[in-house]
Formats: sequence, structure tokens, C-alpha cells
Amino acid sequence: RVTFGYDPERPVLHEIDLPALILVGEHDANFQRASHVMAAKLPRAIRVEIPGAGHVLNLDQPEAFVREVERFVRSTSDAL
Repeated sequence: RVTFGYDPERPVLHEIDLPALILVGEHDANFQRASHVMAAKLPRAIRVEIPGAGHVLNLDQPEAFVREVERFVRSTSDAL
């Protein structure tokens, strides 16, 4: 399924060799599948589902959003 002009199954994702954080809200039904596909295709991706959040993670669950972004940045600072 193409969402807003982006096809998560696009074949170039496997070529991106950088750490990637894929955040999705537990209740974000429109992007659950896309988040799984992207996480599977990006070799260094980490997918995190934020409990209790919809599409606007940073507003729905701001503490969880910041915690996951900070965790990702700390884990990748040496990898770059």
C-alpha cells in the first residue's frame, strides 16, 4: 500500500546502511504494516511501538517518545 506517495516496499530500503529508528503508535492502524515492512527492509533498523499512542507519538505519549529517541541516539552515537 502506498501512503502519502511513499511505498514502504520500495526496493532501495535494503541499501540504506545507517541506523534507523522506526517509531509507531500502538493505535496507529494506518502505519502498523508500513513500520513492520520498513523495519524488515532497513538492515540497521530498530522498530519501537509506543503503547497508548496513536499517530502523533510526541503528543500522545511525550515521555515515551523522548525516552525512545534518547535511547536510540545513545545507542548509535558510536556507530556513526
